[in-house]
Amino acid sequence: MTIVLKSHHQASPMKFIELDTGCHVCISHKHNVDGYLYKTWAAGGSKQKEAFHRFIYRAHNSLDQFPDGFEIDHKCHVRACCNPNHLRLIERSDHKRVTNALRYADRNEAALCYWLSRVTAGLKCTGTELGELFGVTYSCGCRWIRDWLQDEDVLECIPKTAKLRSGRF
Repeated sequence: MTIVLKSHHQASPMKFIELDTGCHVCISHKHNVDGYLYKTWAAGGSKQKEAFHRFIYRAHNSLDQFPDGFEIDHKCHVRACCNPNHLRLIERSDHKRVTNALRYADRNEAALCYWLSRVTAGLKCTGTELGELFGVTYSCGCRWIRDWLQDEDVLECIPKTAKLRSGRF
């Protein structure tokens, strides 16, 4: 299904498709490198640039502005989606936690394989090393290691002969 939005202020109409997931994605205008669609709106005699999904959420929920400390989250995890049913208002700290957990999930698995290969070979591997190799902060790498050391399934993969060095592998 194709949805077309045309404003009397717009040079060209916005065309959206509805994906099988229910996401509404614009196919007529370019998204930025992060996957978001931005539009410029006339507001109070001046132009204002805003992420389109934020505009849609505000319009759908009759908000003039967002409460301080809150952001819009895509429940579908598709940044290009503008379906108001896929958007929710959540606290900035929760948004970062949810988004980062998803963003780091694939890296976490690759990092776990790397970490296990080092540990089973009797070599040291730190959170700093994981951070540099997998594009995360050193604190994220350290948290991964702490989590793995508490996971019984992971611990079963580590040979009994592996030595614990200074409280860390």
